[in-house]
Amino acid sequence: MIDALVTKAKGFLLAPVETFQQSKADEPSAVFTYYGILFLFHAILSAIGAMVVVRMVPGHDPIQSVLPVPVSVFLATFVCLFIFTLILAAWIHLWVYIVGGRKGIMQTVKAILYGNTPFLLFGWIPFLSLIFIR
Repeated sequence: MIDALVTKAKGFLLAPVETFQQSKADEPSAVFTYYGILFLFHAILSAIGAMVVVRMVPGHDPIQSVLPVPVSVFLATFVCLFIFTLILAAWIHLWVYIVGGRKGIMQTVKAILYGNTPFLLFGWIPFLSLIFIR
């Protein structure tokens, strides 16, 4: 399972065209599992990064400020990114449908979810995330 996920992620980073072609027939459960694992990875590392940044702020109280920040960043990342991804997929599919795409919304969702691979892997890194943002 992990080997397949790493292979697919590496494919989307290094050879995206070929990997997208190979992933055309992927089942929705495989797509959502892949995205869910990377999504969780991104949310956890974003929370850890927030904790590190908060600890560097001079004069902070570790008990009051460090514990809530990672949890709130994790939840905000998890909820906002999930909602934004769904809205983005629906919006893009609307335009795909208008210009003639008739392969179904799942193909659009697949492209959006797989296309988010670089952002989910590297988007938690400060400043580097600007390169991978949608």
